[in-house]
Amino acid sequence: MTPSAPRKRIFSSYSNPFRKEKPLGMKPARPIDEEIQDLQSRTPGNLSIRHNPSRIRNRLKRLRIVQEVRDQKLRVKRELHRRRDEQEAQLRAEGKDITSLRKPRLTLDSKRDEDATMTAHAKEVVAEELVHAETLDEFGEYFDGTRIVKVAITTSVGCKNKGTLQFIDDFIKVLGGVISYIPREELQIRQLAVRLIDEGFTSVIIVHEDRDIITHMMMMALPAGPTAWFRMTNVYTHKELVGSGVPIPDCPPEVIMNNFKTRLGRRVGRMIQSMLNREEHLRARQVITFHNQRDFIFFRAYRYIFENKDKKDPTSEVIVRMHELGPQFTLKLKWLQKGLFDPHNEEYEWFYKPEMDHHSRTRFFL
Repeated sequence: MTPSAPRKRIFSSYSNPFRKEKPLGMKPARPIDEEIQDLQSRTPGNLSIRHNPSRIRNRLKRLRIVQEVRDQKLRVKRELHRRRDEQEAQLRAEGKDITSLRKPRLTLDSKRDEDATMTAHAKEVVAEELVHAETLDEFGEYFDGTRIVKVAITTSVGCKNKGTLQFIDDFIKVLGGVISYIPREELQIRQLAVRLIDEGFTSVIIVHEDRDIITHMMMMALPAGPTAWFRMTNVYTHKELVGSGVPIPDCPPEVIMNNFKTRLGRRVGRMIQSMLNREEHLRARQVITFHNQRDFIFFRAYRYIFENKDKKDPTSEVIVRMHELGPQFTLKLKWLQKGLFDPHNEEYEWFYKPEMDHHSRTRFFL
């Protein structure tokens, strides 16, 4: 049996246009103004071969046309960006606003559905009722300054994971010493809450883990509640963040609560605030942020410094540099229960159900 002859190459190195710097037959670049007008005048229904190269049966010619269109779009994009940067520089020199030159980014947050409580907050009468309701809630004494904050933090039963204990240690340090670690022992949550009330604690945080991985966090305001249960993800300790700094001990940080807009969001935000020290140590230049975005609460801790952009010129623009301290985690509210945690006679203010995510992608609850 004679061996089969080797297959012939369909394309030689001389006929393949992509082995050269410029494909054969590629049209030279036109003036940029003509290309801009060409792209702006196109419509989605245009059936031109140049705009719809999929109609071309010849593969080499089709790929060549596609490359031409890509290069043209890239040239137009760079030219438009260059012109916009020139206009922005000119407006900055004149001291004018430059936001009109940039299109606002459409995000799920910007397109979120209006909540009834968000609309009610804008009305004076309802806003006055809201202020009275928040003044008389469980956290009124904290915001009046009549309650001394004393928070306990502990773990789930039998927790010996070093990563969880390291996270708790970082969390205690970054909050300025207002939190104390209490061993969980074998106490149930209800028994632990009663014991901490007798010892004068105002809140308790319980970090739960599953198979040595932090999964949930419970926050409970003492002595009257409420109790919140969060799913916890993206947890990083101080050692896991590359280049992170070390917080100054016993220096309460500045607190930023961002984007808690609805009635439920304000209640959760007030609950988180009630676990923090009101006496911020401004000279330490430390700040922690609870940022709500799409019902995910992101926690970050930073140290900041103000300095001149040009260190040699004291009259230059002042900028801010930030150094992350850690830890870092994300919370997702699962339920909010009235009073202290009670698994038998529970009364929920809000309870998450998976069906809530299927109604609308732009519907949020915090």
